[in-house]
Amino acid sequence: MFSIKSITAVLAVGLLSGTALAAPQGGDSGAPGQPGRGRARVLACENRNFVGPCQNFEFDEGSCFNLHDVGWHDKISSIRNTMYPRYRCTWYEHDKCNGASYDKWEDWDMTSHGGYMNDRVSSIRCRLV
Repeated sequence: MFSIKSITAVLAVGLLSGTALAAPQGGDSGAPGQPGRGRARVLACENRNFVGPCQNFEFDEGSCFNLHDVGWHDKISSIRNTMYPRYRCTWYEHDKCNGASYDKWEDWDMTSHGGYMNDRVSSIRCRLV
């Protein structure tokens, strides 16, 4: 059958493999493979006042996050920078962080202030302050 030595060896390999997979890559302030680069987080909702459906998005700080890639372009009516005050986010009308834009530190109901950006946001960029 199986010896205790072979069972112990199999368990040890499994433990070591699990530990290696769980270890963070790039440090706690960076994304995997991007040392020193943080992760921004945004909550977006299809309706005003953060009424659902809603979705959380996480992406590399400083990079342009295209909502078209996740099926959320031109749908957002309220948005929250969940990393405030560490990050300042800019919402853009078009993909690749182009077109009309709006900088915001905290929450924003896009139906207010004339509602121009309501259901028009297609990309987001957040930068460390």
